[in-house]
Amino acid sequence: MSIHYYQQTPSVTAGTTLRDATLPAAGSMGIGNPETHDAVMQNRQSFLNTLKITRDQWIQARQTHSDVVCEVTHRNGGWGFDEIMTAVQDCDGLYTMESELMLAIFTADCVPVIFWDETSPLIGVIHSGWRGTVQGITPKALLTIQNEKGIALKNLRVILGPSLAKAHFEVDEDVYLRFKHLGYTDNYSAYRPETHKYHIDNQGVVYEQCRRIGIPEENITRSTFDTFSEETGFSYRQNKTKGRHMSFIIRHDD
Repeated sequence: MSIHYYQQTPSVTAGTTLRDATLPAAGSMGIGNPETHDAVMQNRQSFLNTLKITRDQWIQARQTHSDVVCEVTHRNGGWGFDEIMTAVQDCDGLYTMESELMLAIFTADCVPVIFWDETSPLIGVIHSGWRGTVQGITPKALLTIQNEKGIALKNLRVILGPSLAKAHFEVDEDVYLRFKHLGYTDNYSAYRPETHKYHIDNQGVVYEQCRRIGIPEENITRSTFDTFSEETGFSYRQNKTKGRHMSFIIRHDD
């Protein structure tokens, strides 16, 4: 199993799985494609073995490019491990205040957001494709968690993982205008007159959203990994791949 770790401490493990041509289905962790189901299950079992966790600790969402983020607990353990229809339905992010749960989201160009609190048990993951970004899924979720759980945003650590670079995220005017409507994306977009297309730094916009709600810049880590150009990346934009990275986090008992 090929994994890039952002955090490996006695309290928190967080990372993203990578494409690896030597593994079944090139290391894909996404379960939605029936043709690769058995291969993905091999990868998932290998992941469990690597992290020394069980399937009952696994929780994933059935992502729909929404702005919905759901709280989960141990009663949701195992959801989505075998079949996508058993995942947490119709949401694009998960968070929990309970330890020993592994929360996962899946991407192949979209921005994976991993977060945890330094002073409480909170951990979470968010899938922010461009639709989620323009809907404000990340700031909405974090502000809601702040209000409901009493956490301080200044204590959050945020990882923005592997995603499509601005150079490769080419869009038409309708998508550009949805970003423009946010009011703070000019520094993250550019127009190419030779192609009559716009280019958007989706990850940069999510970074700006986090910064604007009060997360300190030094607490936000932006991956430079471009899913389109990296050999170990899964990119839907490049080749319509069915493969998926999994970004994950687990908080361990002290």
